[in-house]
Amino acid sequence: LDGVMWFEAREGLFRYDGHRFLHLSRKDGLPADTVSVLWADPKGGLWASAGTGLARISGTQIKRVDNQDGLPESGVLSLARDASDRLWVAMGRKGLFREDRPGHFVKVP
Repeated sequence: LDGVMWFEAREGLFRYDGHRFLHLSRKDGLPADTVSVLWADPKGGLWASAGTGLARISGTQIKRVDNQDGLPESGVLSLARDASDRLWVAMGRKGLFREDRPGHFVKVP
């Protein structure tokens, strides 16, 4: 991600650009301060699972993904892109979700 290192922590995310650290937390738009999954998207950007929510990070901009986008409130176990470039989100007991169009997800039966 452009030579920047990201670190997940109980206090949020830390971004290091080689010179200084930037701290991102709930007050900056993360769903929660405890980040459990951090995934670098091959298409660009970074995904972070925090508490029971998911967020996409581009630079220092954070966009939460929630019920309006088709994802229930639940912890994310993992994320991946398939050969058709669709994003998949595994959410434990809530199930498996697939991006059916940019920014919107559907539950996979």
